[in-house]
Amino acid sequence: MKARPIQTTTELAQVVTRAIPSRAGLHQIHPATRTFMALRLAVNQELENLEAFLVKVWRVMAPAGRLVVVSFHSLEDRMVKQAFVAPKKQALRASLPST
Repeated sequence: MKARPIQTTTELAQVVTRAIPSRAGLHQIHPATRTFMALRLAVNQELENLEAFLVKVWRVMAPAGRLVVVSFHSLEDRMVKQAFVAPKKQALRASLPST
C-alpha cells in the first residue's frame, strides 16, 4: 500500500479507526475522538493558554473573589487543581502566627 497524505478529517478518522483495534463495543465514543482532541489542543495551544490564564488570574482577583473554572478533560482538570493549591498554601502560611 502506497502512503499518501491525509487530506480530510474523514480520511484521518478512517486511518485512526484502522490503527486502533476495536474492543468489541466497549467504548461508546469514536476511536478518533482522542486524536482530534489532541490536534485541537495543540493547534489552539489550549493547555498553554490555560496555564497562562491560571498564573495571571490571581493577580487581578479581589482578595475575597471567587473563580470558577470548568474543565472538560483530565489534562485541564489537573492543571486547574494544581493552580488552586498554591494560593491556598500561601493563604494558610499568611494566617499562621510568625515564630
